[in-house]
Amino acid sequence: MMKKGIIIMMVVALGIGTDRASGLVSVIDTITVGSSPRGICVNPTTNKIYVANSGSNTVSVIDGTNDSVVVTVAVGVWPFDVCVNPTTNKIYVPNRSDNTVSVIDGTNDSVVAVVPVGVDPWAICTNPITNKIYVTNYDPFSGTVSVIDGTNNTVFDTVTVGSRPYGICVNPSTNKIYVTNGGMGILSVINGTNNSVMPTGDVGFSPYGICVNPGTNKLYVANEHSKNVSVIDGTNNSVLATISVGFWNKAICINLVTSKIYVTDVDSNNIYVIDGANNTVKQTVPMKEGHPEGIAVNPQNNLVYVSCRATGKVLVFSDDGIEIEENADGGGLRVAELKILKNLFSSSTTIVYSLPFETKVSLGIYDLSGRCLETLVNEKNGKGNYSISLNAKELRTGIYFLKFIAGNYKETKKLILMK
Repeated sequence: MMKKGIIIMMVVALGIGTDRASGLVSVIDTITVGSSPRGICVNPTTNKIYVANSGSNTVSVIDGTNDSVVVTVAVGVWPFDVCVNPTTNKIYVPNRSDNTVSVIDGTNDSVVAVVPVGVDPWAICTNPITNKIYVTNYDPFSGTVSVIDGTNNTVFDTVTVGSRPYGICVNPSTNKIYVTNGGMGILSVINGTNNSVMPTGDVGFSPYGICVNPGTNKLYVANEHSKNVSVIDGTNNSVLATISVGFWNKAICINLVTSKIYVTDVDSNNIYVIDGANNTVKQTVPMKEGHPEGIAVNPQNNLVYVSCRATGKVLVFSDDGIEIEENADGGGLRVAELKILKNLFSSSTTIVYSLPFETKVSLGIYDLSGRCLETLVNEKNGKGNYSISLNAKELRTGIYFLKFIAGNYKETKKLILMK
């Protein structure tokens, strides 16, 4: 049995699976923000939510502990999207009419820089590992992506992609950036090492929002006019599945802990919840406010935030139902157990798990972006009890996830490292 050591303070455990839900999504709060809110993002480290208000040229900053707007930040003209680098606590806002990106310092929620980019900047994402920011420039005649260096807030490269680039996301594990080209129905793939465009893949009609699961290297594309979501294999950019959902799909996001995908539909005013394990729609959630435009999730508490453009509101809904996946024999590995023994008198903590019978076991440490930092176990274990020590000397202070899979049983524990 492998041994490793730790200085980690553990928080509550969350049992997770992917087949039978014991809880349903429910709207729990409504927050008034600015005019015509569109893009939205969550910093899970600070528990702050940022909303780009395209009609009032502001960003609303929401305190996730009480769902209240704590400050409103003036940015450029027609802010359309927003993203956050949780490592640097910097927030980035593309302003379509200004052809700029506003940089907000999350420590005091003030604008610290304005970066000129391409024509009509639309969507934005960041790689927290490389501290690079990627902006799609929607100009139909010269669809490009501006690459910003987060250390000095300057554009150091411009990458030509397809026509009308809408959405963008990055897989920090592979350092690949994915761009949906609405005018061509294709996906552009950028190698983040040298910003070269790799072979592209076809998706649905007018692809819009996109998100990635770094753990599985799968991408999910909301196709605006073909009433479906494309599931893409990030290893070869091929379409693995097409999920029929929605009428006018816009934004899409994923909860990296539960592997649930959320899609906004501005035509029906619904949110669709997709199970990432089997690519099925688990639930349809009607929004009481009109035109759900942007969506983001906090994986720490399973709260999902939806910006509703027609009413200037952000809806908060909870998706905290614990799920267990059944085994083929119908019994399920319900007696598999994962525990953390925190020793207050030393600098180590032991992970203990028990198995009712022989099965394949996977145990790994993941960061907030979903990147696997270390695989502790990846082998078949026999029936019995097991213990592993962890050493956190290579990890920085922050929040991590311990993911445990035994057969079809899945469980995730949240780790807070304090040095």
